[in-house]
Amino acid sequence: MRGARRLSGAVTVLACAALLAPASTASAATTTSTASTTSSASTTSSATTTSSASTASGAAGTGAAVAAPLTPEQRAAAIADLDGRIAGCETPERCLARVVNLALFEATPGTPLQQVAEERVVVNMQVAKDELFRLHKTSPPAVQARIYRLLDAGWDNMHHGVDFYIVNLVGRGVTSPSPEVRRAAASLAARRPLRRIGNTMVDATEDDPALRPYALRAIEVAGDELVARWVVAQVGAADPAVDALARRALAAIGRDALTPVQERLTSPDPQERRQGVRALLAIAAPVDTPSFENWLAADGAGDADLAGQVTRALAELEVGRYRFKMPDVPPLP
Repeated sequence: MRGARRLSGAVTVLACAALLAPASTASAATTTSTASTTSSASTTSSATTTSSASTASGAAGTGAAVAAPLTPEQRAAAIADLDGRIAGCETPERCLARVVNLALFEATPGTPLQQVAEERVVVNMQVAKDELFRLHKTSPPAVQARIYRLLDAGWDNMHHGVDFYIVNLVGRGVTSPSPEVRRAAASLAARRPLRRIGNTMVDATEDDPALRPYALRAIEVAGDELVARWVVAQVGAADPAVDALARRALAAIGRDALTPVQERLTSPDPQERRQGVRALLAIAAPVDTPSFENWLAADGAGDADLAGQVTRALAELEVGRYRFKMPDVPPLP
């Protein structure tokens, strides 16, 4: 017990050092305390911190501009400015809350001060996330969108017992009146494995169909079988990207998607049967041979291309070599 207390105290001291250090040295402290941060510290920047900050300032697919990298002189001056603004904080937590406010509200967007403040938030995300959750409720849309990007950038610096809170936060974001917030929240869900995110994303697509690609990518990343029926319904969509993402999501869900696939295969509608056999190709196993053979006998003559795919799949299943080839998809917009 005494040893445990001594260890706890050592971790607390280390965490305080990370919170109070400049952005570059904070990365080094985090590297020592968490295995997920692997970059080494320097007086200018760590590779991980710089990469994370650029992601936070302008994540792909969110419509935000990516900030230009700082020169060593700009970074040193910005760190000195930031440290001067937070001097005298009573605790590391209050100090970091001040940094969060600088990053989101007080520093001019795109300036070196804001970039350095964002870097420090990202590196210390395990503590900063609570302040971000609190501020999200009352922040304007542009700031809410940045909060999602910061959470994404700092993902590897969080303990992921927070999934429940982030799922709730994403749920609020994807139903926001602001298109920028919806896109930022959906992008976070599409990039990070959030448990049971599927229903939240599917519900959001009813009001904003443009979120369908994000929903499917989120389901693929999380492997959420609870929405398998909706995923099967997206197979064969007019948008080739949606069709490809749906089949990728089915491959991630696996055999838990079999029931809705079989429902399509036994439909009296030949288009639904075609949809079912294309979905089955994504999760096929040797026991599915009769289903493929039945489709070939009933519908194969009218669809030479798909019949060829099914025939090849049957041959590979017979020798135990079948593996679904994940379709390529373009980056999310």
